[in-house]
Amino acid sequence: MTNTTSSPRWAQRVNDNAVPFGSGELSPLSMMYGMPDPALFPADELVKATARALQNQAAVTDALQYGLIQGQPDLISMLINKLDHDECLKVSPSNLLITNGSAAAIGLATRIFIEEGDTILIEAPSFPGATTIFRRAGACLVQIEVGPRGIDIPSAERTVADLQARGIQPRMLYTMPTFHNPTGLTLPLEHRQALLDLASRYDLIVLEDDAYRDLYYDAQSGPLPPSLYSLDTGGRVIRTGTFSKILAPGMRLGWVLAPPDAVRKMMLLKDEGGTSPFAQQAAVEYAKDGTLTSHIDTLVEAYRAKRDTMLSAIKRYFPTEAQWTRPSGGFFVWVTLPPSVEPARLLTLAREEGVDYIPGENCFEGQPPTPGTYLRLSYSTLSLGDIEEAVKRLAKAICAAM
Repeated sequence: MTNTTSSPRWAQRVNDNAVPFGSGELSPLSMMYGMPDPALFPADELVKATARALQNQAAVTDALQYGLIQGQPDLISMLINKLDHDECLKVSPSNLLITNGSAAAIGLATRIFIEEGDTILIEAPSFPGATTIFRRAGACLVQIEVGPRGIDIPSAERTVADLQARGIQPRMLYTMPTFHNPTGLTLPLEHRQALLDLASRYDLIVLEDDAYRDLYYDAQSGPLPPSLYSLDTGGRVIRTGTFSKILAPGMRLGWVLAPPDAVRKMMLLKDEGGTSPFAQQAAVEYAKDGTLTSHIDTLVEAYRAKRDTMLSAIKRYFPTEAQWTRPSGGFFVWVTLPPSVEPARLLTLAREEGVDYIPGENCFEGQPPTPGTYLRLSYSTLSLGDIEEAVKRLAKAICAAM
């Protein structure tokens, strides 16, 4: 039993919201979805922030009237201050656009740069949510292998050179260099600089998905590498971000950081007009007086414990043939098993054990560059005890499949 009297506040909330195992039956435990833990939503504080956002007539008008297409000035100002404080990144309001979550930001960037038939380079594996957006735009997707430290630059060089030799000029490269989904890897600084050099030489737009940057669990090991956007000197990086992982996904607040000309073009395509001014004003009120910073600290502590629990359980229960990543942030661990493990059979066995995950083949556009059976495991929503149990069940299925 958890000693809640000595546990941190987030641990009490996580354990209070955990679903107990059924009597005599296996309760399903899912490691599928990279969703924030509902037990960590700051619901009470958001109620108070919402009330403050409606305190006077001017505030009511700002929150409840149609909003500005670019975004409410207060939220844009808050983001500018946050980027300066967290990354020493100096941006102006003309560089920012508020969107309906980061998926809308990726969609807008795709619409202004991609025409049907254009080629987009993606990581292998990559985030299926983004690749679905690209396919709907009619893009041709070409994979670049991800190595032990992130996107493989020599592989990218060979791929682009081969495409150009066949008369194909890729238009965009989509990457998640920090706490990559699905592998959890973070691209080192020297590789980021090499990637930007490649993009410059081959005239590529770089779409940088930076959804997890705030959730860094190993800060004692040193600072994160700068974002591609902050390293870019050619105005070719479009960076997307979101409040979904650090506040609440139901608020549907994301953002684009881009050159002013790109922001203006995206504003013209923003069919919904202003993105939920009500949610924007509530977020601004919530973030005042350092509340958001303190909440992020709480999230980092909670998710670090979840990550550590999953890694410890994997090391304890998985067979020696398994390999896995050690993410320093984000929500995911990427597991590699020998090619002899048949993916469909493993998934069936896992579900019989009452556990679920994302099969790795869902994260590739065609065949993986390197043979193997891959699994994406998310630790974000389960309690610590359920993470241990889920990994134990999955290990049993893996051993049976092998």
